[in-house]
Amino acid sequence: MSTWFRNRRILGLSAAFALISIFPSLTASPQQVTVTPKLAYAPICTSTTGSCSTAPAGFVTIAANSQSVVVSTSAVTTNSQIFVQLDTSLGGVFGFMCNSAANIYRVSARSSGSSFTITSSTTVMTNPACLSYFIVN
Repeated sequence: MSTWFRNRRILGLSAAFALISIFPSLTASPQQVTVTPKLAYAPICTSTTGSCSTAPAGFVTIAANSQSVVVSTSAVTTNSQIFVQLDTSLGGVFGFMCNSAANIYRVSARSSGSSFTITSSTTVMTNPACLSYFIVN
Protein backbone atom coordinates (compact mmCIF):
# COMPACT_ATOMS: atom_id res chain seq x y z
CA MET A 1 0.00 0.00 0.00
CA SER A 2 1.39 3.39 -0.94
CA THR A 3 2.09 6.02 1.72
CA TRP A 4 -0.58 8.32 0.24
CA PHE A 5 -3.35 5.71 0.64
CA ARG A 6 -2.17 4.71 4.14
CA ASN A 7 -2.16 8.37 5.28
CA ARG A 8 -5.67 8.90 3.86
CA ARG A 9 -6.91 5.80 5.68
CA ILE A 10 -5.42 6.98 8.99
CA LEU A 11 -6.90 10.44 8.47
CA GLY A 12 -10.36 8.94 7.80
CA LEU A 13 -10.22 6.79 10.94
CA SER A 14 -9.09 9.76 13.03
CA ALA A 15 -12.05 11.82 11.74
CA ALA A 16 -14.47 9.02 12.61
CA PHE A 17 -13.14 8.81 16.18
CA ALA A 18 -13.35 12.59 16.53
CA LEU A 19 -17.03 12.59 15.52
CA ILE A 20 -17.80 9.78 17.94
CA SER A 21 -16.24 11.74 20.81
CA ILE A 22 -18.09 14.95 19.86
CA PHE A 23 -21.50 13.26 19.57
CA PRO A 24 -21.45 10.38 22.08
CA SER A 25 -25.24 10.11 22.17
CA LEU A 26 -26.16 10.83 18.56
CA THR A 27 -28.09 8.17 16.69
CA ALA A 28 -29.38 8.38 13.16
CA SER A 29 -31.46 6.46 10.69
CA PRO A 30 -32.95 7.50 7.35
CA GLN A 31 -36.17 8.43 9.18
CA GLN A 32 -34.91 10.37 12.21
CA VAL A 33 -32.00 11.85 14.09
CA THR A 34 -31.98 11.78 17.88
CA VAL A 35 -29.74 13.97 20.01
CA THR A 36 -29.47 13.50 23.76
CA PRO A 37 -30.13 15.41 25.97
CA LYS A 38 -33.43 16.55 24.50
CA LEU A 39 -34.38 20.21 24.50
CA ALA A 40 -36.79 20.90 27.34
CA TYR A 41 -38.33 24.29 27.99
CA ALA A 42 -40.14 25.53 31.07
CA PRO A 43 -42.00 27.74 31.59
CA ILE A 44 -43.85 28.02 28.29
CA CYS A 45 -45.40 31.39 27.51
CA THR A 46 -48.83 31.93 25.94
CA SER A 47 -49.43 35.62 25.30
CA THR A 48 -51.37 37.83 22.91
CA THR A 49 -49.36 40.85 24.06
CA GLY A 50 -45.82 39.38 24.04
CA SER A 51 -45.40 39.51 27.82
CA CYS A 52 -43.44 36.32 28.56
CA SER A 53 -41.44 37.02 31.76
CA THR A 54 -38.59 34.46 31.80
CA ALA A 55 -39.96 31.96 29.25
CA PRO A 56 -37.41 30.64 26.74
CA ALA A 57 -40.23 29.28 24.55
CA GLY A 58 -43.85 29.97 23.89
CA PHE A 59 -46.74 31.13 21.75
CA VAL A 60 -47.32 34.78 20.86
CA THR A 61 -49.43 36.69 18.36
CA ILE A 62 -49.04 39.63 16.05
CA ALA A 63 -52.37 41.45 16.27
CA ALA A 64 -54.52 42.03 13.20
CA ASN A 65 -53.59 45.29 11.44
CA SER A 66 -50.10 45.16 12.98
CA GLN A 67 -46.74 44.13 11.61
CA SER A 68 -44.74 43.23 14.74
CA VAL A 69 -44.78 42.14 18.36
CA VAL A 70 -42.20 42.75 21.08
CA VAL A 71 -41.71 39.56 23.10
CA SER A 72 -40.59 40.53 26.61
CA THR A 73 -38.51 37.74 28.13
CA SER A 74 -35.34 37.79 30.17
CA ALA A 75 -34.27 34.52 28.47
CA VAL A 76 -32.86 36.36 25.44
CA THR A 77 -29.15 37.22 25.28
CA THR A 78 -26.89 38.87 22.74
CA ASN A 79 -25.85 35.44 21.44
CA SER A 80 -29.24 33.69 21.60
CA GLN A 81 -30.50 31.79 18.61
CA ILE A 82 -34.18 32.68 18.33
CA PHE A 83 -36.42 30.47 16.21
CA VAL A 84 -39.87 31.71 15.11
CA GLN A 85 -42.52 29.85 13.16
CA LEU A 86 -46.10 30.51 12.05
CA ASP A 87 -48.40 27.99 13.75
CA THR A 88 -52.01 28.22 12.56
CA SER A 89 -52.96 25.29 14.83
CA LEU A 90 -52.74 27.52 17.93
CA GLY A 91 -56.29 28.85 17.53
CA GLY A 92 -57.46 26.46 20.26
CA VAL A 93 -54.78 27.73 22.64
CA PHE A 94 -55.71 31.39 22.09
CA GLY A 95 -59.46 30.90 21.59
CA PHE A 96 -59.66 32.53 18.14
CA MET A 97 -58.89 31.73 14.52
CA CYS A 98 -55.26 32.34 13.54
CA ASN A 99 -54.22 34.10 10.35
CA SER A 100 -53.01 31.66 7.69
CA ALA A 101 -51.33 34.14 5.32
CA ALA A 102 -47.88 32.97 4.25
CA ASN A 103 -45.95 35.99 5.49
CA ILE A 104 -42.27 35.84 6.38
CA TYR A 105 -41.58 36.29 10.09
CA ARG A 106 -38.15 37.36 11.32
CA VAL A 107 -36.42 38.54 14.48
CA SER A 108 -35.79 42.20 13.73
CA ALA A 109 -34.36 43.39 17.07
CA ARG A 110 -33.23 42.14 20.47
CA SER A 111 -32.31 43.58 23.83
CA SER A 112 -30.22 41.23 25.96
CA GLY A 113 -32.02 40.17 29.14
CA SER A 114 -35.17 42.02 28.12
CA SER A 115 -36.91 41.32 24.78
CA PHE A 116 -36.84 40.60 21.08
CA THR A 117 -39.06 41.80 18.23
CA ILE A 118 -40.77 39.58 15.66
CA THR A 119 -41.69 41.39 12.45
CA SER A 120 -43.92 40.20 9.60
CA SER A 121 -43.06 40.86 5.96
CA THR A 122 -46.49 42.50 5.54
CA THR A 123 -49.20 43.81 7.84
CA VAL A 124 -51.22 40.97 9.38
CA MET A 125 -54.80 41.24 8.14
CA THR A 126 -58.15 40.02 9.56
CA ASN A 127 -57.00 37.52 12.23
CA PRO A 128 -53.89 37.64 14.47
CA ALA A 129 -50.80 35.71 13.33
CA CYS A 130 -50.13 32.89 15.81
CA LEU A 131 -46.44 32.18 16.26
CA SER A 132 -44.28 29.68 18.16
CA TYR A 133 -40.84 30.70 19.35
CA PHE A 134 -37.97 29.11 21.21
CA ILE A 135 -34.61 30.44 22.30
CA VAL A 136 -31.36 28.47 22.37
CA ASN A 137 -28.61 29.91 24.59
